[in-house]
Amino acid sequence: MASYRELLKQLEALQTQIDVAREQEVAAAIEKVRAIVGEYSLTPEQAFTQHKGRRGSKKRTVSPQT
Repeated sequence: MASYRELLKQLEALQTQIDVAREQEVAAAIEKVRAIVGEYSLTPEQAFTQHKGRRGSKKRTVSPQT
């Protein structure tokens, strides 16, 4: 079994790997978002405003038949 200090070194090495991977993946995600925003000429409001439900769809209730 690894000692406490060895485990701490492993944790530090993993955290470094995690940080590097996250930086790379965030950069790739930003590139994708920018490409899509440019392709469709989206505004920030269109891209980041949350809509409540679908437009034009209304829930209809069906009364039970007796």
